[in-house]
Amino acid sequence: MKDDHLMSGDANQPVPEGAVTGGERLAVGSSLGDEQCEQEDARAASSVLQRTGPPEKGGEFPEFVHSYLREFIALADQKAGFLFAILAAVLAYTLGKGGISAFLKAPSTWSGTDLWGVVAIVGLTIGAVLTGLVVTPRLNTANDSGERHRGLIFWEDIRRVPSASDYCEKAGSLSVEQSQREILQHCFELAGVCESKYRVLTAALWVGAVSLVAVLLFVLFSTAAG
Repeated sequence: MKDDHLMSGDANQPVPEGAVTGGERLAVGSSLGDEQCEQEDARAASSVLQRTGPPEKGGEFPEFVHSYLREFIALADQKAGFLFAILAAVLAYTLGKGGISAFLKAPSTWSGTDLWGVVAIVGLTIGAVLTGLVVTPRLNTANDSGERHRGLIFWEDIRRVPSASDYCEKAGSLSVEQSQREILQHCFELAGVCESKYRVLTAALWVGAVSLVAVLLFVLFSTAAG
């Protein structure tokens, strides 16, 4: 499955100033400081505003929020890709320096170099796996009763409709209020995607940071032993 559920339409208009609250920051608050969160909010909102222009009426709020969330999801995937590249490069360096040799020895015979080499390799591997989980598609579509919500926006839900004509009939029969409700429902689901992505990204960042320290100690010990 790919992140095709994000391709459910572009926003047309932004919401007036003041309508975006701090609630959207909950998905990224664990990985960013308050000041950096505000900067990320401003970038995402500015990107949407540049594409959509000034609002003409309040009915575009669902479309603005939808586009706003997609900006943050794309940002999480970009950060995960960048972090993966760093971790993979450092992992290759550590393996090239002989860090894997400790795995061929009994733990009781490990030296300080071996110990930190193992910690570094295991940590870097876990961090790289976590970055892969960040970009893994996931969609929380359960409603308040825990049942699967079937909407008209997510691509899997669209494909479950028997035919194109049936889908056109269902989508065409929606009133303006109903269509906005569908978008808002999908916004709630995307917010769950955003939250889970940033939680995993935060874990990857912490694991990666510890692993980089282990790599540094591994290099220091190996240099001293050499």
